[in-house]
Amino acid sequence: MTRSTSRATDRDRWLKSGAPSAKHREAQVEALREVIESGILQDPTGGPKATELETAFADYIGVAHAVGVNSGTAALSCALVALGVGPGHEVIVPALTFVASATAATLAGATPVFCDVDERTLCIDVDDARRRITPRTKAVMPVHLLGYPSDMERVVALAREHGLAVIEDCCQGHGAIVGDAKVGSIGDVGCFSFSKRHLISVGGGGIVTTDDPELADRLRRVSFHGIADMDQLWTNFRDYDVRGFNFGMSELFAALALLDVPRLDAYLERRREIARIYDHVLAGLDDLDPLADPEHGVPCHHNYALRLRQGARTKRDWLADELRKEGVTLLVNLVPLTRTTAFAPTAGDSGPCPVSESLGDRLIVLELDHNWSSAEGEEQASRVRSAVERSTQTV
Repeated sequence: MTRSTSRATDRDRWLKSGAPSAKHREAQVEALREVIESGILQDPTGGPKATELETAFADYIGVAHAVGVNSGTAALSCALVALGVGPGHEVIVPALTFVASATAATLAGATPVFCDVDERTLCIDVDDARRRITPRTKAVMPVHLLGYPSDMERVVALAREHGLAVIEDCCQGHGAIVGDAKVGSIGDVGCFSFSKRHLISVGGGGIVTTDDPELADRLRRVSFHGIADMDQLWTNFRDYDVRGFNFGMSELFAALALLDVPRLDAYLERRREIARIYDHVLAGLDDLDPLADPEHGVPCHHNYALRLRQGARTKRDWLADELRKEGVTLLVNLVPLTRTTAFAPTAGDSGPCPVSESLGDRLIVLELDHNWSSAEGEEQASRVRSAVERSTQTV
């Protein structure tokens, strides 16, 4: 069956989605004006706004330290290098994740080794991860995908058993909870992104969280060419004992992110309410297999996963076309990294990841916005239901 598509509109809808309220935009303009008038747009080792953000975000996550960087990918890369991961090492990464999880391992000089995910949560399958461990394995990277928390108790137990570092990829997990701890406070480090479509969404920036003061110092040095203090550039010669990047946080991003930290809990509650609306409106559709909150934690609902059940009559691409006709914003689709040209050679060494491969054909990621009213959430969910029903009927 051939169906026409309107893919050109996906980009436009994505770019325009998630815009803050007029009142919040006014606060953002004022925050940016303050930074510009200060004359300090960036201090790569931590400017005043970045330092303030680090303190506020560490307090929110429940850790002692946070280090600001310029993206989520930078956060992951700095974390790996600071933990001693490099050439000759392997990092276990879920096959179903945004590509940055694997890219960060390669930027650190290591090899990503893909493991499968749990069908119920879309997160790392700890038993399968165990099977991928070799003498070269240095770290494991649980990804809190779409805001669903990984089973961190089992991940940490596995890592401690084999002497591995735990890097939590929290780029989609702001505020998700495991037990009574927030993600980003459980592993050795937590890595967050502040780019578009995240709970803190300011166009760029990221942050790394940890309780280890020595690791925090090393993270800061790795984020700026091995230099911990800008004064050392002008007054003292120093040996570059750490290989680093130019990944320091902009004061502009920090000023914007600071506005959102006190609002995170309100954002989370709103997203959970919108997710409940989706669940209610989409209930009873035979071809859908809704995700449920995992027993070990509470998701933050970064986005909403529309998962087709095994053996569904409709197909993912057909449904995507019907959703576009309804004006529904489709976000970045999750492609198993074992299928990608960039990582196919590594995927061959990793072995098959059948659950990730299957989910790659059955998942659509939908917009979920804490700026929506309940009525807007109902309207969006109704459009999705109409698309699912029409797609099923025309098979």
